[in-house]
Amino acid sequence: MANVYTWFAAWSSGKLPRVRLTEIFPGIDACSSAVVRSPESRTIGASLDLHELIHILCVAKYTQARHVLEIGTFDGFTALNLAANLGDQGEVCTLDLPQERQMAVEGIPNACDPGIVGSKFRGQPEAERIRQLWGDSTTTNWKEFGSPFDLILIDGSHDYGYVKSDSANAIKHIRPGGTVFWHDYGQFTDVSRAVDELAVDYPIAAIVGTRLACFRSPGTGAKDM
Repeated sequence: MANVYTWFAAWSSGKLPRVRLTEIFPGIDACSSAVVRSPESRTIGASLDLHELIHILCVAKYTQARHVLEIGTFDGFTALNLAANLGDQGEVCTLDLPQERQMAVEGIPNACDPGIVGSKFRGQPEAERIRQLWGDSTTTNWKEFGSPFDLILIDGSHDYGYVKSDSANAIKHIRPGGTVFWHDYGQFTDVSRAVDELAVDYPIAAIVGTRLACFRSPGTGAKDM
């Protein structure tokens, strides 16, 4: 239990206001159709917590997201669940560093074994709605990923330079009415610092009881909701 209490203490850092998800998405509490795939297979301590995952899946449902970008594939657990909730016409684009870059990079606090990247969705029915991308998010033009997107989840490198660059790109490549989530806000100092700086110019809030920060872009986007 000590690790759990340590995490809760870490979540109390950061300068963002902490709000309930319903304050950003009024009526989302009526969401009852989110599907969770393979909940017991998640990597504890590295994947999204289940209540964090449910928040993101409900937002995807609520906003009728169809085109999603995830920065940081890890084992593919989040991509699998996003794909399960987007419908047949949806697509999840998930980006990770190429294997040779994963092995060469030093000092990245959450770099993973390249052999596990996407392992949770390989061979699953939802895999046909998942597009694995390889590249460095700080040097690649995000238009090559297929922007704009309805929902973007930033959960890649937690190094300040990466988070700052990913955040700026996410704001640029999200659709009007779309949503940007950051994971591990409040737990990793560099993540908190980069998001807090962006929040000077954009209405970003932390979701109470989670390590999620959230920005909802103004407007309704391309779809009528």
